[in-house]
Amino acid sequence: MFRRAAWLAMVGCGLLCAHGQARAYADIDAQWHAPMQAVTAAGGSGALLGGSPPGSDLDPDPAFGGAWGVGMAAYYLDYPPANIGMGLSVHSFGTGWYVMATHQRTDSYLDVAVIRVRPNGLEDGVWLVPTPMTVINDATYDPVGRRFYFVGRATPPLLSSTDFAVTCVDIDSPPEPGPCAGFGVNGTVLIAFDLGGAGNDVATRVVVRPNIGLIVAGTAELTDHREVIAVAALFRATGALVPGFGTGGRYTHFIDNGASNKFVKVQAMALSNDPDAQARIYIAGDYSVDEALTDYDGYVLALNALSGAPDASFDGNGIRPVALNLGDCAVDGCKDAVTAIAVLATGRLALAGWSSEDGNQRFMMGRLRRDGSLDDRFRGGGLAAMELVNFMPKAIAERPNTRDLVVAGDYAIPEIVVQVVSQLEADSGYLHASNYAQFPAATPAQGYSSVAGLLVDADSTLVVGSRRWNATDWDATLFRTLTNDTIFTDQFGGATSD
Repeated sequence: MFRRAAWLAMVGCGLLCAHGQARAYADIDAQWHAPMQAVTAAGGSGALLGGSPPGSDLDPDPAFGGAWGVGMAAYYLDYPPANIGMGLSVHSFGTGWYVMATHQRTDSYLDVAVIRVRPNGLEDGVWLVPTPMTVINDATYDPVGRRFYFVGRATPPLLSSTDFAVTCVDIDSPPEPGPCAGFGVNGTVLIAFDLGGAGNDVATRVVVRPNIGLIVAGTAELTDHREVIAVAALFRATGALVPGFGTGGRYTHFIDNGASNKFVKVQAMALSNDPDAQARIYIAGDYSVDEALTDYDGYVLALNALSGAPDASFDGNGIRPVALNLGDCAVDGCKDAVTAIAVLATGRLALAGWSSEDGNQRFMMGRLRRDGSLDDRFRGGGLAAMELVNFMPKAIAERPNTRDLVVAGDYAIPEIVVQVVSQLEADSGYLHASNYAQFPAATPAQGYSSVAGLLVDADSTLVVGSRRWNATDWDATLFRTLTNDTIFTDQFGGATSD
C-alpha cells in the first residue's frame, strides 16, 4: 500500500447557459445542433452547444484545480508496475471527497485505490490495496461504517470460471487503510451462481442499503449463449449472504422471449427513497431480443428490497422494457439501452440511455411512474430521443431544490472522446447548461476522457472518470462545477429561484 500527496494535472473548462423554460420541443431540440468548439491534443474544455455568460450551475469552481486550469483535476496512479489508474466513483467526506479507483498490476490483477481529495482538488493521500480481481466495475462508500466496497469478478482457486467479487477496504484499519477484518478472505468475498455454461459471473453495480447491507448486481451465465440478471444481498460487516433475500441471498432473473440467444447487461442500479430503502431495488440495462443479436431493448427491473422478488406492482410483472426503436434492424441494427437511472424526490424514476439510428447512438431520456408506466409529463410522452448523437450517458441525478436533471457521459467526436455534463429542466428536457472537458493526451488519436460517475449536492456537481495519456498510461479525473441557481431567476427579479 502507498500513501502520496501531490497536485496533479488540471485543465480549465467553459459553459453554456440557455435561458427560459416554456419552449416548444422543437426549440428545445434545436439547442443540441450547435457545433462543439475545437478540442486539441493539448487538452482543453469549453461551452458545448453554443455559449453564454457566466452564471449557470455548471460554472467551473475557481478554487478547485491547479496550475493547468480551473475546475478539473487528474490523479496519477503512477505506481509500479503499471501507470494505469481508472476512476470509479466520488463521495463526500468532511469538506473534501474520496475518489475510488483501480490500479493495474502486471500480473493481470487489480489494486483498489482510495484517493483523498482536499476542497481545492489537490490530492491528500492515496491508499492501494491488492485484490484477486481481474475486473472491477463499480465502487461505493458507506459513511456509517467508513468502509469502501469495490465489485467486479475474480477466478476461484482451481477453477477457470469467474465469480462475483466484492472487496472491502476499512479506512480506519491500523496502521493505515487496508482490507476489512472479518470480511471474507483478506477483505474479499466471492459469490458464485454457477448456473451452467462456462459459469462466468460478473458483478457490475453495488449500492449500500442503509442499516442493512450491500446489494450487488451483475450477470451470470445460464448456458454458453444465455445470460441472466444476477443479484446478491450481503451483510456489510462480514460479506455473508442475507438468507431472506431470494434463495440463500441470491436472486436471478431470466428475460425469456423464446430466443435461444439471450444476452443481458446490468448498467445501473438505484434504491427507492423510502426510509432505509426497504421498498425497491431498481436495476437497468439492456438485453438481446432476436436470434441474430441485431435487436436490443433497454429495461428497468424492480425488485422487493427485502425478499428480492420482482415487484408485481411495477408494470405488472416487475420489469419494464424501454425502447424507442429508431433504428432499422435490417440495415444497421435497432439497439436501445438504459445506462443510467436515478430515483427522484417524488419517488419516480429518471432514466438516460441511447437508441441506435443510422449507425449512431442517439441520446435517450425518460421518466417512469412508481407503477412502471411512462410519465407523460416528461416531454409529453415519458420517453424521448434528444438531439445529440454519439453520446453515452453514464450517470444521472436530480439537483436539490431546482429539480433539474444532471446527466454526465462520454461524447464521441472526430478522433477523441470527451467528458460532457449537462443540466436539463425536469419536465421539458430544456437544456439549461452543458460543458465538455478533455484532458491532454500524447497524440490527438489517443485523446480519451471517460465518465464513470456523478455526485450532485447543494453546492456543486462533481464528475469522476478517467483520461488516457497513451496506451500504457491512464489517470483518474475529477471535474467540479459550482451551484449558484442564477439560471432560475425568481418572479420578483431576484438572482435565484423562489
